[in-house]
Amino acid sequence: MLCVIVANGQKPKTKIELDTINKADYVIACDGAANWLLENNFKIDVIIGDLDSLKIYNKNIKIKKINNQSTNDLTKAFKYALSLNFNKIYFIACHGKREDHFIANFALLNCFAKLKNKDKTQAELKMITNYGEFLVLRKSCEVSVKKNQQISLFALNPNTIASSNGLKYELNNFKFKNLYCASLNKAAKNKVQLHLNDIILFYILF
Repeated sequence: MLCVIVANGQKPKTKIELDTINKADYVIACDGAANWLLENNFKIDVIIGDLDSLKIYNKNIKIKKINNQSTNDLTKAFKYALSLNFNKIYFIACHGKREDHFIANFALLNCFAKLKNKDKTQAELKMITNYGEFLVLRKSCEVSVKKNQQISLFALNPNTIASSNGLKYELNNFKFKNLYCASLNKAAKNKVQLHLNDIILFYILF
């Protein structure tokens, strides 16, 4: 079951983003994101936030007002999605408008990756932007890509170590000594195999 959380960032414009919203089993709008979703006739199951950016109201849509300023609306929406036990949670419109908001949302992915659903499992997490997508990878795995597709890998833990098979510049027990040290790579095959000891964010440019 897929839950899509739509933030109040740059409006989605790619087919991938719009199709993801349409195919979702459940859509959470973060505060002002509901304005754009309603204007464009997308379904919303619940609106979450402090509602300071909400301009359009629909009495048929559930509203969950949370005034807690110690966390942002994306975190409030994510924890609510976890409480509903979704096994896939995708984020849309988390970029644009303000770079500080995007950096915070990007960093939150690493925090979200450590949290579990009510049934003690971890949901598949993905953040999709107008330009590409961040996959949250917690363990060794194989990722399907297109040959020559631009790829970057990020880890917030400097003790993260990764090895790869399928990248132009392979990683061999590579230690992420800083955030950008494994960025700007490229797929050499249609599949990339990764061996990891911790969480990484795997970015694929559309």
